[in-house]
Amino acid sequence: MSLTSQRVLCNSSLCELQRECTGTTGHCPYKMAYVSTDTSSSGILVEDVLYLTTDDTHHEVVEARIVFGCGQVQTGSFLDVAAPNGLFGLGSVLETMVAQTKKKLHST
Repeated sequence: MSLTSQRVLCNSSLCELQRECTGTTGHCPYKMAYVSTDTSSSGILVEDVLYLTTDDTHHEVVEARIVFGCGQVQTGSFLDVAAPNGLFGLGSVLETMVAQTKKKLHST
């Protein structure tokens, strides 16, 4: 965890799996199944700041708060060769890092 990161809590509007919240921690879980046979990742959601620099003459630093899964259990091809050091949400679903960043940058 970084100095700017925060675990997403179960009562947050960012938590889509509130019904699966268990235990006393109150941290929001995530689960992602992939196309490869029996390949999945699960853990908790984390919110953090992604620092970007604009590509213009001003070179402003832009802070984009993003939400991503902090993996705790991986199965299938993740255990072999697919992602030994983790994944960075670059997939085609709605809440990838690219989609979140685009939303943040266009809302400022």
